[in-house]
Amino acid sequence: MPLVDTATYVAGRRSAPQAPLPSLPALREKIVTWTGLYKPTAAEFLEVAERFAVHPSIRDEVMVDHRRSRLERSGTNLFVVVRTAVLSSESGEVEFGELDIVVGQGFLLSVRKSSSPELGELRSRLESSPDRLSLGPEAILYAILDAVVRDYRPAITRLEIAVDELEDRLFDDDPALVREIFRAMNTVVSFQRAVHPLNDMLDRLRRGAEKYHVAVPLRADLDALRDRISRVSSRADSLRTVTQSALEIHATAVTQRQNDAMRVLSEASLAQNEETKRLTEVNIAQNEGLKKISAWAAIMFPPTIIGTIYGMNFDVMPETHWAFGYPLALAVMAGTAVALFVLFRRRKWL
Repeated sequence: MPLVDTATYVAGRRSAPQAPLPSLPALREKIVTWTGLYKPTAAEFLEVAERFAVHPSIRDEVMVDHRRSRLERSGTNLFVVVRTAVLSSESGEVEFGELDIVVGQGFLLSVRKSSSPELGELRSRLESSPDRLSLGPEAILYAILDAVVRDYRPAITRLEIAVDELEDRLFDDDPALVREIFRAMNTVVSFQRAVHPLNDMLDRLRRGAEKYHVAVPLRADLDALRDRISRVSSRADSLRTVTQSALEIHATAVTQRQNDAMRVLSEASLAQNEETKRLTEVNIAQNEGLKKISAWAAIMFPPTIIGTIYGMNFDVMPETHWAFGYPLALAVMAGTAVALFVLFRRRKWL
């Protein structure tokens, strides 16, 4: 049985386990039993719930994990779910948990589903104030809520410091920064889920205080607790706004850096295109020059060949003694040169 502690208090003082309880109605009204459980199984909690005649719907709800704080009444029982937020002394991070509280006539059950918060110190503090403890199970409930809210303050302060550190790095070129901002935002959202419902819960408790005969001194405690919750809630809302703005600013900075990089790449690409264009123009000019040189070489080739052949000193050679041989050779040389010139001209080599 994951029973942490159980005690019956008579007029605010802890009674011995085997001591007989008073039978007078006036004294019985000041008898309160507080039983604390830590991560009980369904069967273990059912055994305790049957002992205190807990409403069946609440028995089922205690076994369910809740993401938000809540409050509901079933029969004569009050069921309260509180999302806890505690600053871990080991990791320095905010750790969230759940604490379920069942309040009935003359009893209170506290069911911790996470290691924090510890309620042993709170129990000791209440036992040192019998007058307060004698006001009924509501005194224990409000003290537990107050302890949870007090744990919120160092947790929200740690979140504020973490978000401030993220703000200082918004313009850093760090790929991991966006994940850290998202993680901080998720933590803030979880904190809001814990804190925001408490505002309505305390309002409902305050409105029903007279109906359910809550002691007058405890009603003042509710008012003070409501003020503390409002302050913590406002700080959580501010953090939500800051983290959202930080994410937007970081996204803008990343986009700007990407645009700058794209602009540099575009300028480099344009410069490369200009250089390629210049080289292409040079190549074209060189090709044009080569074509002209090749064309003129081709034009001069036939006359050179014919002139070279006719320049040979041979006695036996066709048409060497023919009267029209020389004019014909000149005509052939001139004709081939003109024909090639016209051909290259049409092809725009010249």
